[in-house]
Amino acid sequence: MRIQTRYFLVSLGLTLLVLTAGGIHIVRDVGLRVEAHAQSDLHQLAEIGRFVVLGAPVVDDALADDLSAAAHVRVSLVDTDGTLLGDSALDAEGLARADNHGSRPEIAEAFRTGFGINQRASATVHEEFTYVAARVDLAGRKPVVLRCAVPTRSVRLEGAAVNQLVFVGALVAIFLALAVSASAAASMTRVVRSLTVTADRMASGDLSVRSGLTGDGELAGLGQALDKLASELSSAMEAIRAEKDLLSGLLEGMQEGVLVTDREGRLQLLNRALREMLLIGSDTVGRPISEAVNNAEIVPLLADARRKGSSVAELDLPGLKPRHVLAHASRLLPSRGGEVAVFFDVTEVRRLENLRRDFVANVSHELRTPVTAVRSAAETLRSAVENDPKSALRFIDIIERNASRLQACIDDLLFLSRIEAKQFNFALRHLAPASVAAPVLLLLRERAERRGVRIVLDAPYMHPPVWCDAHALEQIFTNLVENAIKYCPDSTVTLRTTLVNGRTLIEVADTGPGISAAQLPRIFERFYRVDSSRSRDPSGTGLGLAIVKHLVEGLGGHISVDSELGKGTVFHLDLPAVPAAGSLPPGVS
Repeated sequence: MRIQTRYFLVSLGLTLLVLTAGGIHIVRDVGLRVEAHAQSDLHQLAEIGRFVVLGAPVVDDALADDLSAAAHVRVSLVDTDGTLLGDSALDAEGLARADNHGSRPEIAEAFRTGFGINQRASATVHEEFTYVAARVDLAGRKPVVLRCAVPTRSVRLEGAAVNQLVFVGALVAIFLALAVSASAAASMTRVVRSLTVTADRMASGDLSVRSGLTGDGELAGLGQALDKLASELSSAMEAIRAEKDLLSGLLEGMQEGVLVTDREGRLQLLNRALREMLLIGSDTVGRPISEAVNNAEIVPLLADARRKGSSVAELDLPGLKPRHVLAHASRLLPSRGGEVAVFFDVTEVRRLENLRRDFVANVSHELRTPVTAVRSAAETLRSAVENDPKSALRFIDIIERNASRLQACIDDLLFLSRIEAKQFNFALRHLAPASVAAPVLLLLRERAERRGVRIVLDAPYMHPPVWCDAHALEQIFTNLVENAIKYCPDSTVTLRTTLVNGRTLIEVADTGPGISAAQLPRIFERFYRVDSSRSRDPSGTGLGLAIVKHLVEGLGGHISVDSELGKGTVFHLDLPAVPAAGSLPPGVS
């Protein structure tokens, strides 16, 4: 049942209850008051009639008729012996037949006390009357009783008329009360309905809605409380939304992978970094971790964290790009349940550690040979100086040659360190590659001829210049061509420039044995040898290609290599054609 109907029925019930109780009381009171009023009127008429009778010369039926006509009531005159002297309701014949009235209660009381009142049915005219009798003491004569009477029916009709007016008034009051109740109920219902709609919209997430109620009433207070609640909820939701966006942004921007599960072991959250590590999509949220993640090591890690509180493990993640990760899992608060795991990608760290170990091993290997040679030559020299002076010179030569090799290795390592630490200052300017390549090839031509290598320069001067450092470009050309001469005997080494989209690209190509595809990614590593069985130039340090790579990248360029076994090798150099912003040295434009 709607509140409007309940309110209306309650108002109607209260109105009917009040009016019914009041009506009963009023009807009863009106009847009593009308009867009392009729008796009072009769009493006054009897008093007035007494004075008339006192002044009348004759007390007879005519006097009764005159008094009745004047007062509009029935008038009777009774003698002390009960004889009816006159009665306005009887004619002469009826008066003669009338019985003795001395026994009438009101008449007997009037003779005894002076006044008598009674309500009864008349034995003479057979109708119920209300009687008031007054004794009249006549001078020199016997007293008589003057009796006035009105039909009880007329008194009751008067009361009924009053009751009818009360009933009509009650009906009017009921209708007015119903109208007011209906209006009040409708008004309250509109307010309640408005508050309900406002609350529903708030519950649906629309916290911008307001009830707009004003005033001091209870419903207005409720509306204002809802408005305040919506305002506070809106502020709280904005703060939560901002915090959620911040947390989401942090999680999505993290390089570390993050995974959260609930107490049932279902995946609740994983960020972009972890999706990339595990090669899974965001549609796995809500699924059991054993189904969502295709890695058998993660489930035991989380189980260990659930049991012990925390767990750490290093995992290998296979895929298109295999990764090595360090995973740290912890149990969430007991009230929340579940676990959170953070995955740190340590692939690069482990690669650098391996490179460091390889570097130390390679340096140790490269330095061990000349150091051993120097020590052996020095020990032999100690005894050869006295016994075989000519052999001593040969051992001195060995010491000098290996000491030079050690010095060259150390110098190259220091040079690489300066480049990597960006402590090598380039004197950048526009250069024609041919102007740097020609002197380099001229110096290396004799060595190439000893190895049966033919050197070719194909670099026209009209090609656009490149933006680089002359000394760095000279060292790049020297290392590449020397490397080709050492490892590609009886071949042709070509240094050429080509035009691609208006830019000058440099290539150093040979027709040697080539390099296998498995070894190409490592040829720029320090001390890496494509084939350790090949004879080494004693002056080599194994750092030439590593220096070339770092010099090219330091100049802002790019180097790549193409090779195929039996078909030679080509190094491609792409150097800047125009200066980068802020790279122009003073005085150069």
